Amino acid sequence: TGIMKLVETLDSGPVSNIHKIKLDQNNNAEEISEKLSFLAAKKILDEIDDILDDKAKFIDQDHSKASYAKKIEKIEGEINWNDEAQKIIGKINLISAR
Repeated sequence: TGIMKLVETLDSGPVSNIHKIKLDQNNNAEEISEKLSFLAAKKILDEIDDILDDKAKFIDQDHSKASYAKKIEKIEGEINWNDEAQKIIGKINLISAR
């Protein structure tokens, strides 16, 4: 998580103070969202202070490493009980996060 300057294109502005969290394959979207929310709440006041004190250093993102995530359609959440267990678990984790 970090602070991003807004620019005309989506998610492409320069960023300041990137903070990371540890994830494992058992985390679902809801757990990741909670971890990121907690981290952002913990860091936001320091980030704002840096901006107001002109101490924030914004760095351009490397757009060659970016990937596009398409919108998830409702039909993609439909469970086929003949699929492999990992695929079914992935769908359940995705649905439970909404």
